[in-house]
Amino acid sequence: MFLSDIVINVSGPGDINSLVKNSSLIKSLSKFSKLNKNGFQIDKNFKICNNIYSPGILSEGFNPSRKTIFSAIIDNSIKIANQITNE
Repeated sequence: MFLSDIVINVSGPGDINSLVKNSSLIKSLSKFSKLNKNGFQIDKNFKICNNIYSPGILSEGFNPSRKTIFSAIIDNSIKIANQITNE
């Protein structure tokens, strides 16, 4: 048994089509953004649509530098925070 404040899935991206079928949240987001086998198509600030951002594996190209998933998500979240504060 492990206790944790943060849980990060490092098993790799799941099948996006399966996620759309099994998750009402992902299914509803797919109506607002193009979705392909690599995830949601996002802008340079990881924006899916309106005020919805995704710094992680659901976004196409979220980690082009092949950093650890934790580092990539933190870096991407900083970009998102900067974008939100500039809006």
